[in-house]
Amino acid sequence: MTEWTASAREEVDRYLSRAADSARADGADPKEVVEDLRRHIEAEVAAAGIALLSRERLCEILARLGRPDPLPPAPAPSAPPAAGAPTPVAPARPVPGWWRSLLVIVFGVLLPAGTLLFELANHECAGLFFDPIPTLWHAGLIALVPLTQAFLWGTFLRGKPLRRPALGGALLGVALGISGFYALLFIPIVPVAFVGILAMGLGFLPLSPLLSFLAGLLVRGELRRAVGSGRPDAVRPPATWHGIVLAMLALALIETPRTVTRVAVRMTASSDPAEVLRGVRWLRWMYDEETLLAMCYGLPSSRDLIGAALSLSKPITPPQAQNAYFLATGRGFFEAARPSHPRVARGWADRREVLDFDQGGDAVGGRVTHLTLEESQIDGSVDADAALAYLEWTLTFRNESAFQREARAQITLPPGGLVSRLTLWLDGEEREAAYAARGKVREAYQNVVVRQRLDPAFVTTCGKDRVLLQCFPVPPGGGVMKVKIEISAPLQVTAAPEAFLPMPILIERNFDLNPTTGHAVWFESKEPIETVSGALKSERPNERLHGVRGQVSDAALSTGEATLRVRRATDRTMAWTLVPFDDEGRIILQTLEPSPVSKFPRLVVVVDGSRSMKGYLREIALALKALPPEAELSILVASDTVLDLSGPLRQRPPAEIADLARQLESLDMEGGCDNAPALARAWDLAAEHADGVILWIHGPQPALLSVAGSLRQRWERRPQGPVTHEIRVQAGPSRMTESMRAASSRLQTLPRLGTLEQDIARRIDLWSGKMAGVTTIRERIPKPAALDETARTSMHLAKLWAGEEVDRLRATPEGRDTAVALAAGARIVTEVSGAVVLQNKEQYAQAGLTPVDPQSVPSIPEPGTTLLLATGAAAIWAGCRGKRRRVRCLAA
Repeated sequence: MTEWTASAREEVDRYLSRAADSARADGADPKEVVEDLRRHIEAEVAAAGIALLSRERLCEILARLGRPDPLPPAPAPSAPPAAGAPTPVAPARPVPGWWRSLLVIVFGVLLPAGTLLFELANHECAGLFFDPIPTLWHAGLIALVPLTQAFLWGTFLRGKPLRRPALGGALLGVALGISGFYALLFIPIVPVAFVGILAMGLGFLPLSPLLSFLAGLLVRGELRRAVGSGRPDAVRPPATWHGIVLAMLALALIETPRTVTRVAVRMTASSDPAEVLRGVRWLRWMYDEETLLAMCYGLPSSRDLIGAALSLSKPITPPQAQNAYFLATGRGFFEAARPSHPRVARGWADRREVLDFDQGGDAVGGRVTHLTLEESQIDGSVDADAALAYLEWTLTFRNESAFQREARAQITLPPGGLVSRLTLWLDGEEREAAYAARGKVREAYQNVVVRQRLDPAFVTTCGKDRVLLQCFPVPPGGGVMKVKIEISAPLQVTAAPEAFLPMPILIERNFDLNPTTGHAVWFESKEPIETVSGALKSERPNERLHGVRGQVSDAALSTGEATLRVRRATDRTMAWTLVPFDDEGRIILQTLEPSPVSKFPRLVVVVDGSRSMKGYLREIALALKALPPEAELSILVASDTVLDLSGPLRQRPPAEIADLARQLESLDMEGGCDNAPALARAWDLAAEHADGVILWIHGPQPALLSVAGSLRQRWERRPQGPVTHEIRVQAGPSRMTESMRAASSRLQTLPRLGTLEQDIARRIDLWSGKMAGVTTIRERIPKPAALDETARTSMHLAKLWAGEEVDRLRATPEGRDTAVALAAGARIVTEVSGAVVLQNKEQYAQAGLTPVDPQSVPSIPEPGTTLLLATGAAAIWAGCRGKRRRVRCLAA
């Protein structure tokens, strides 16, 4: 039995009191810790065989056990143990209590590991709220939490000391940092989680980060005790803050692009122009493509702490994100592939991806998954003498998804063209459309799409020379839908013995293109015909027929490489046709007259500063160098701010114009730019002179970045003010010109007939008088007694006149009803009318519409039929000539 001195009793009481305080601070049971330590001290004393225990000898024993606070001054060295004395044995380290082990194993290991596997397999949170595991890096960091805590706690349960305590502390710090990060991220979902616990027990999943963080604190307390009992020389437990800092740095490195993207997009939606400009510069410096596209489509995406806080205060809307995408990239968001979002909950699909929120609306919207343009066929006939053409564009859509889809596309027509027929194949039969007021046909289409979900097709205008095509539903599971739009279009006539026909173009679409096929094009004419770039094969089946045919890629179609050039006689200046929708038997007479040559206008050139213009600056500069010496010129660049290259509008010598062209060519184009401020500034400059005009050279404008009210006010309040001539460097939507439809008479689109340099130079030559222009006049007159039958052409001339007349009538409120009636009678799609194909007679009757009689509609014969008819006619003609020769010989 060992006797203790009073000083030894006081020392052990102080030691155990400090140990209890330390255990209490770490969240452990102080009574259990004190009892364990008391047993170990008594075992040490008994093993040493000490009869009288002094304070100095007790301090030696306590030093071997490890102290809860710094050691007192080292005691005086003691004599080595006597020979034959038993060797001291280190006591076994205390094992964690069962209840702490249960908490750590369940909430620190099993729950986070199970939550990670469940989310990777089912993506429940990604489908309902946001994606917490957007990359494999995120998955790896999250996996560190249960792995680290399982390793450390397993070591504690086995009673083995840690070989590298500092590394264990750092790993635990990483786990605490990651779980703490996600615990903060999931704070907004905590109320939902508690409801989920009561409902079906799944509420523990969003609480997993918080619970694993609390379990990590228990592991941290045990680590401090374990290191202290296993290392006699340990004074301080291993630090975990290094690991926390490392975890924050790793998460920051992964999340920085997303955070910058979200913050910058929010800045671009500000009403402060300076704030918008800062946001644009941030986006061009750094942005995450997938995050930005997901915001454009309204899809769930990964979130960061800053982004989560901002989203709670004011969510970012898809239109704001779409504008930001254009500002950052210079492209429309719909040009990029829809962001792949495979993270959908098992048993149900992500509704934001399955549902098409633009379905049945008046916008094309973003891409729809698994919807493809399977086939595209353009057939046409060109009448060079009458300077008009007729095209049939047949589109076949395929839907590989499991849901019905609506195919939508915005199509640019040949300049001055209009849609004069719409058909849809139903049960293998081609059905004709009904034509009526714009609102009436849209209501019929939306009623069928939204309520009955049957098979309509719909076409309406969305700006000058642009239409919106909508088809629903394209059947799921590989189903196809076939539609045909037919276009009546004038040729672009020049003073030279030639005319041009630009092709229709898909400038915006919600479907993908079949990568293995292009557009199959086939045109025929009585006169020689070719493409300006040789993109199509020219042929001559017989002496009376010329043609071009071949496959054209969508890029070639969009850049104008497939523009047709047809030879025509310059003396053919008159054409006429009967009016099929006129009860008085009148005719449409078309005459081509030389345009009057006027003085070269005072010219304000506005150049779009977007990235899409980068490859065209040299062509613009070369064209401007050809300006005549008397030209008065000013050049503005629509960049992030309006850049004035030249100053006031005044006459400039050729050397100064060449210098301005070099400055323009050296500009660095970035992202997308708002052109409205530069156009308003240009209007003010041009309006100072009676003959001022604006030449606006721009790329696609897929976003309406600012309300162009001030510019529209200028056009409407001064209808005889400067005319804006726009020329587009490439095909694409222009939201600003779409919003200006009410003032479209002051906005004229110049046709693209060749390269950009050639088209600008052609316009400059027309203004300067170097090239004679041609004006086309169409009028309805009573049928004269004598008419040149050789000048008679097809009814498409009457449709072109009707389109012009509708534009004239709709300019006044009292003429709008007459315009609607004329458009419906002429069966054309205009600003006041549309065309819709419904499935059956009941639907037409319900909508108050009458479809066109198929027997009354002209069409283009199949190419083989045309060739057969032409060959037969040539054979009959040759036979008749031979017969007449034989008759003359017999008579002689």
